[in-house]
Amino acid sequence: MNTNIAMFIRCEDRPTNETISNEESLKLAVQAGFKRIFMSFKANHLFEGQYRKFYDLAKSYGLEIVFVHLGYQVNEGIATIWEEGTAGDQLVADYKRDLEIVAKDGIKMVCMHVTKSSKQSPMSKIGLKRWEEIVKHAEKLGVIVALENTVWPGYIEFILDNIQSPNLQVCFDSGHNHVYFKDGFDFKRFKNKIACIHLHDNDQSKDLHLLPFDGTIDWKLLAENLREANYKGVIACESGYKRGYVNELTPLEFFTEAYRRLEKIDDMVNLPTQVK
Repeated sequence: MNTNIAMFIRCEDRPTNETISNEESLKLAVQAGFKRIFMSFKANHLFEGQYRKFYDLAKSYGLEIVFVHLGYQVNEGIATIWEEGTAGDQLVADYKRDLEIVAKDGIKMVCMHVTKSSKQSPMSKIGLKRWEEIVKHAEKLGVIVALENTVWPGYIEFILDNIQSPNLQVCFDSGHNHVYFKDGFDFKRFKNKIACIHLHDNDQSKDLHLLPFDGTIDWKLLAENLREANYKGVIACESGYKRGYVNELTPLEFFTEAYRRLEKIDDMVNLPTQVK
């Protein structure tokens, strides 16, 4: 069993995969051979959603939770973190509570979006102040905050340039990089700063969350870039059983195929460094 790969499981009522529930997805991940998962939220904070239910299920299956993707369509939305007003303050308070929950359970990393996908928020001083408050709280708890490349450019750079902390790192999303940034992620700039990754594919038309190798991403080049960036973390998949997969594969076949492809990428990323 390869323990350096992981599958994601959404911890909310809305299912990630067509025809199967999130609970069933967890069972299928285990049957396919996964030993690690990352838990994902979209529209809830941990204390509002089904975190405890899925945490207990994962533990009962012997699964390790490598990180938690915190919700971003919560309260009035992640964009409020950059804006004046009490909504942004409440958002920070709730994120700090999320951090306390995962820290208590021994989870050492969270992934966070930096702004709303449909709104290019201003990069403001109040936003920096709030991110700093979140990161300082994470430092006290021993949790890494990994900022994800989502839709708009410049936010991760702006935050990391202005907040210095070993607990502030990056979550690289291959699908977002391909469709929104046209593969323009600066791996050299973020060398030794990528703490986790979301691997999925698309054809650059939209964010399809296909299995790796089913879109147009150059996976050989991406593996080389991750290796050059000194990425040492888990090879994590963020693909879903939907669209054409439902007609082509059984749910178990889909999860098994995800496992196989992640193993391939793991091998590609961890090739021995060649002497130049």
